[in-house]
Amino acid sequence: MIKSFSWLFSLYKARVLEACFCLAVAYLGIKILPFHILAKKLGTFNQPSNPRSNPNTERICRQVTQAVRTADRRVPWKNTCLMQSIAAKIMLRSRNIPSNLYLGLAKTNDCTNPLAAHAWLQCGDAIIAGNLKKDAKKFTKIAVFGEKTP
Repeated sequence: MIKSFSWLFSLYKARVLEACFCLAVAYLGIKILPFHILAKKLGTFNQPSNPRSNPNTERICRQVTQAVRTADRRVPWKNTCLMQSIAAKIMLRSRNIPSNLYLGLAKTNDCTNPLAAHAWLQCGDAIIAGNLKKDAKKFTKIAVFGEKTP
């Protein structure tokens, strides 16, 4: 019985390995590239795509979310919300699923750091990376990178 499900675990491991690679690409991209070059790779600035939701897309988005979260806990470097969002965007783009990467700002009560920045990736209504459940209304969207349309 367990042997018949071993392929499932192999697919999960492959997705997590892909997510580790995408996190590494995102980490290096943020550390090495100037933002204006990185931004061109993220998609069309302030042109959100309109991803259509269907059961297959939703399933793939959940799998990507799970893989990025698992990989994030296992890589030896600290990933930011932007790195996680870029990694998930790379994975979704390779599956031809459009997504929107948002950048947002929020005021804080900290005098030394009055602004907090956050990035999150959204596919339809689902947040794929950059968990915003508790502070969703706190951040004001300042930029969105949608998929380039042909």
